[in-house]
Amino acid sequence: MNVLNLKFAEDILDYGFDWNAFLAGLDTIATSSVSATPTGLTITNIEIDDNIVTVLIGSGVVGTVYNVVCEVVTVGGLTANSAMSLMISENAR
Repeated sequence: MNVLNLKFAEDILDYGFDWNAFLAGLDTIATSSVSATPTGLTITNIEIDDNIVTVLIGSGVVGTVYNVVCEVVTVGGLTANSAMSLMISENAR
């Protein structure tokens, strides 16, 4: 399922992809990667903890909607993807 999230251009925030329901306790994540299209986001600090992938996302162009995809490979050899949309807004502060 693709969820739309709002992010201010100046924010640097953690976003999580929870794979526990998908893996149902039968497998664990071995590796993960996170990417975005179009280019323009800063993606760092990808961490895996208890089948939850957390990523730090910053930057972005105001008015742009980014498709952020998290791909995991499990110990059992499965490969799966989950996505979210991230809309960049002007900071109202």
